[in-house]
Amino acid sequence: MKTKTAFTAGLLALTLTLAGCTRTPDASGSTPAPIGTPSGTPASAVIGAGGGTLTSADGAFRLSVPSGALAGDTTVTVVPITVTAPHGKRAYRVTPANLTLARDVEVTLSDGGTLGARNLRATDTVATTAGAVVAVQDASGTWKADLGTRQDRANGTLKANLRGFGDFAWAEALRLSPASATVKTGNTVDLVVNVCADTTGIDGSTPLDMMLAPLTENCTPSKLAPLATGWAVNGRAGGDIEAGTVVKAEGDEARATYRAPVMEPSVNPVAVTVNWGADGLQLVSSVHVTDDAGATCAEALNVPKHWAGTTSTRVSVNGHRETLSANVSFTADPVDPLHPKVCTYHVESGTATWTLSDTVGECTLRGGPTQIPIEHDEGELSIDTEGFPWTYDGSGTSSGNPVGTVTMSCPSGSQSYQQPISLGGWLVMPPTQVWQTAGDGRTMEGTATDGATTWTWTLEGTD
Repeated sequence: MKTKTAFTAGLLALTLTLAGCTRTPDASGSTPAPIGTPSGTPASAVIGAGGGTLTSADGAFRLSVPSGALAGDTTVTVVPITVTAPHGKRAYRVTPANLTLARDVEVTLSDGGTLGARNLRATDTVATTAGAVVAVQDASGTWKADLGTRQDRANGTLKANLRGFGDFAWAEALRLSPASATVKTGNTVDLVVNVCADTTGIDGSTPLDMMLAPLTENCTPSKLAPLATGWAVNGRAGGDIEAGTVVKAEGDEARATYRAPVMEPSVNPVAVTVNWGADGLQLVSSVHVTDDAGATCAEALNVPKHWAGTTSTRVSVNGHRETLSANVSFTADPVDPLHPKVCTYHVESGTATWTLSDTVGECTLRGGPTQIPIEHDEGELSIDTEGFPWTYDGSGTSSGNPVGTVTMSCPSGSQSYQQPISLGGWLVMPPTQVWQTAGDGRTMEGTATDGATTWTWTLEGTD
């Protein structure tokens, strides 16, 4: 039986390479990423030949070691680390990394409820834009996506079987694009599965449990059309007259076309879905079907028509400082008859700015400032006017695979390289808390912290 190996047994070698300021792309063209630094509380357990489990202190990572994997009692430790994987959201290190395991271990990563709107727990009619997978970092520093990851949407978890310990990340490697769209009745939307990994050498006949592909900054149409199956609308294969239909396109790319019904559907927006592989990984696009737009929800509910202000995501741990801030404005959407008390908003305009500073051994790292335009479909707000003060939530993330330039200065010289900007979004309002507008209904202001990450926002409403 073939098996996959967690690639970070060479962490020491990679650390020494970084200290010497060398970064060499591997054969796939993927640029090795820096090693993450610890960013949270470690957790340890003694696991013996009989097997056992270990859960991270934040509860979002679980390691299951089967009987016979370890030769004897071993102290195993897991600690959160800063995210360096392209399109990564969370990352953890499991040590010792130089063990030889006789059997695969199972890695389970949870969305933790704090990854914004683009997580696994979305409802059937809300877009979960990304196909999240477990990724591992090899000895050269390259992050590789396990495209055979099993996805449990009900529990918000990812699972993968791997032969070894090392650095693991939650990464978004598959996307159904567009993530959301608005289409007039009777018209069409073209959809495509994009893969954010180098799948050279992988085809539809490659077993899912052998699909390890280097993560890439850019996402391109998947050439693995046979793996994209079960196109559906609102859970019905092929769709129907009431919700619209979806037809798979011919060719080697994973594409399909959605055609809206002649009347607005009773469930709107509709969820166009496609399955990846055979292990429950599902991609979703949210499509709103409309006739001519009517009054905005702001006019109907007497809430601000526009919101504007600043947001930020900051990671600060052991000298590492990384910030993604934004100046952004939102404008109200049309009234949703299915949710008459809720007003939703999309981005009107905005710009995000990324900066980084860090120290690795005798080397200093400085990144940015890098500016990233924010598109209208890359952020949203919603206000529930049932009761007062009103409650609200929102999210915002750049889907265009942004990268920033980092300059590493060492005693032996300096070198610049590109690094993915993946802090989980420029606007994150954790759903674990209830957020309320100020007493005048014209201010959204909040701060939330999870480990080394802090999110803040201040938005003012205007008519």
